[in-house]
Amino acid sequence: MELEEHIGLQHFVFIRWSTEVLARSRNLTADIAAENIAAFGRLVAECVTNQDKGPEAFDMVVRATDQLRKAISQRMRGHSVFLFGSCVSYGCWDGVGDADFTVLNLDRIKKELVPINEEAKIKNIASVLRSIGFRFDELEPVLHTRVPIVRHVQKDSPPPLLRRQPRIPAHWEEAQETVGDREKEQEQFSHSNLRPFVLPLDTRPVCDVLDASQLSKLESFRDIRALDFDVSCRAFGVRNSWFLRRYLEQNNVVRCGGVFLKKWSKKSGVNNPVKGFLSSYAVS
Repeated sequence: MELEEHIGLQHFVFIRWSTEVLARSRNLTADIAAENIAAFGRLVAECVTNQDKGPEAFDMVVRATDQLRKAISQRMRGHSVFLFGSCVSYGCWDGVGDADFTVLNLDRIKKELVPINEEAKIKNIASVLRSIGFRFDELEPVLHTRVPIVRHVQKDSPPPLLRRQPRIPAHWEEAQETVGDREKEQEQFSHSNLRPFVLPLDTRPVCDVLDASQLSKLESFRDIRALDFDVSCRAFGVRNSWFLRRYLEQNNVVRCGGVFLKKWSKKSGVNNPVKGFLSSYAVS
């Protein structure tokens, strides 16, 4: 597909919006008072400050990267994990946004081998994540897109038993009919369902070891489990993120403006590649 054809098909909405904005001459030539510029500068600085929760929060992303790298390297020989995206290019994290990781086989990249089967690799990555405690409903393999990924989004939902809504009797008489005599029901339950169960061995040590092992596994991957993230298996994101970082680290004002521009673009809807608008990399 030619570049012009791609732009016309994938970014038609954005081009139309841009044309309408630029067609208004007042948007390009309007005089802005100095105090308004100063106020806008303070707004930008305040916004950017809120986007960076400091070294302690960023350390969590670093630990999560190490934990994911440990899990992948143990189960996918020759592979490693790399962080990319805004955490790398801007060097900050807002404490709530998702992180971007990619799983790469460096030997394969150096040898310039044929492209990998991305769908199979993404499924393999999802399997590794489940093996360290991620639930099935927390992971979403997104396969039929330009860049296949595994997406992790935390699910804060009650246990299945608590989701059911039992019918609560409206009156005491109705409750008695539903439950019956409590002592009689308890006695009948005890005689009919509870049976002596005696084992020649003490199973408590086995249960204690299993519980300790499971808790140890969950604890060793605590940070990565507490983070929303996407995992892909392409190298371009790492290269592009470090490319931007080299530019942004030359001037803190540019870096500050870049962080604000990204936040504004998402808030305004300009940063929405799914709808044909720009990606975060394009905005940067």
